[in-house]
Amino acid sequence: DYLIQINIFVHIVLLLLRQNQNAGNIMQKRGDQSQKMYIQFVKLVNKKFSSEHQVSYYTKELAVSRKTLERSVKINSGKTPKQIIIERLIQAANILVHEKKYTPQAVASVLGFKDDKSFYNFISSQRPKK
Repeated sequence: DYLIQINIFVHIVLLLLRQNQNAGNIMQKRGDQSQKMYIQFVKLVNKKFSSEHQVSYYTKELAVSRKTLERSVKINSGKTPKQIIIERLIQAANILVHEKKYTPQAVASVLGFKDDKSFYNFISSQRPKK
C-alpha cells in the first residue's frame, strides 16, 4: 500500500515536471516572439518616427493589436510604445537644435510637426513638472 502511494506520487511529480517543461518551452517561444516584435518595432520607429507619431500606425504596420505591442515593448524595454516614440523624437530634436544650423520651424518640419508651435507644445509637455 505504501509503495503504491510512493509510486503514484512519483508518477504525479514526473507528470508535473513534464508539464512545467512544456510550459517553459512555450514561454521561451513567446519570449522569442516578443523580442522579435520589439526589435521590429524599434527598427520601424527609427525609420518612421519623424512622420509617424501614433502607436496605431506601428500596430498596423506590424499587424498586431495595441495590447500585444504594448506587452512586447514593456517586457523588453520597461516602457510603452508611446514612450519609445517620444524618446526618439526628443533625441532627434536635441541633436538638431544643438547643432544650431536649423531654425525651430525647420526642426518642427523635419520631425513631422505641422508647425513650430505644435513642436514647441510637444517639447514643453515632455519637460518634468515642477
